[in-house]
Amino acid sequence: MNQYNVLIFATFKPFVEEFVTEQTNALHSWKALRCNPKIIILGDEYGVKELCEKENVIHHETLLKTKYGTPLVSDIFEQGWKYAHDDDICIFVNGDIILTNSLCDGLDRFVKENPDYNKQTYMLTSIRYDWFNFRPIDFSNPDWETDINADMKGEYALPTGIDLYIHRKNTIQNIPESGIAKFAYDGWIMGYAIANFDITIDTTSIIKIYHQFGKWFQNRKVCERKCMSKELTENAKNITKIRIDDGYLKCLITDCDTKWSLIPGVNEPDNPNKLVVRYEPKVVPQEPQEPFKPRQRFQKPSLHRKPIMSQNAKRRRGIL
Repeated sequence: MNQYNVLIFATFKPFVEEFVTEQTNALHSWKALRCNPKIIILGDEYGVKELCEKENVIHHETLLKTKYGTPLVSDIFEQGWKYAHDDDICIFVNGDIILTNSLCDGLDRFVKENPDYNKQTYMLTSIRYDWFNFRPIDFSNPDWETDINADMKGEYALPTGIDLYIHRKNTIQNIPESGIAKFAYDGWIMGYAIANFDITIDTTSIIKIYHQFGKWFQNRKVCERKCMSKELTENAKNITKIRIDDGYLKCLITDCDTKWSLIPGVNEPDNPNKLVVRYEPKVVPQEPQEPFKPRQRFQKPSLHRKPIMSQNAKRRRGIL
């Protein structure tokens, strides 16, 4: 039995063919968590209401939007928090993220190490693992994670993109106006937490989250990744300026105050043989460089320098 309550809130893209598998997988993984979270899906995109009715999860339809019709990140948090009690652990997660019971393992550890967590401000997050060849998952199989890892093609993403925000309600203030699934707002939230919260933790070594690497939804239509819409460009420019003004320009998951790691038999004495996939940042080897040498200036010959005599000149003067 959990000693804490968990609330997950998220938005979904329209339930068209390109997004059905990734969003269905994500929702079913959240429902399968042993920490038994309350789940809220926000927004009025096509097919979301029907999905929530079918899956028996709470649907909150109304959200404030940008001039382009994209839900505002600030209002997603505000509306999601309305369903949380003061002591709840709130989780905002992107709609294409698969969560595993490693999340519950991490929350167990967090609550154990921080018994006054409900009186503190905190942010826990994790670097996502991009799953390129994602497919429908059979969650009736208790070993579903082992099954998908058998033929999984993927890699850890850079620590710049943040898809998981574990926090306490009403603690992130003055979120800049940004549409969801647009550049730069996640770095602002990370910077705000690092600058203002009591606790920030990079949980990558314990909490593994799978990002289904599918298509984007920009300009109100399905598109390939990296397609730069007008809204995406404007959003990145505006939020980057705010991040510069607030001092949050360079804020990564790896900048958290604490980085969790597992040392078999030490951090986890009850399971000394557990194998944990660790994230290690890629290090590009640097070529050895020679020490700097100032360029030698050309020396003009001195007018008082004794001239060098040729052999013939020496013979004429009787030197030889």
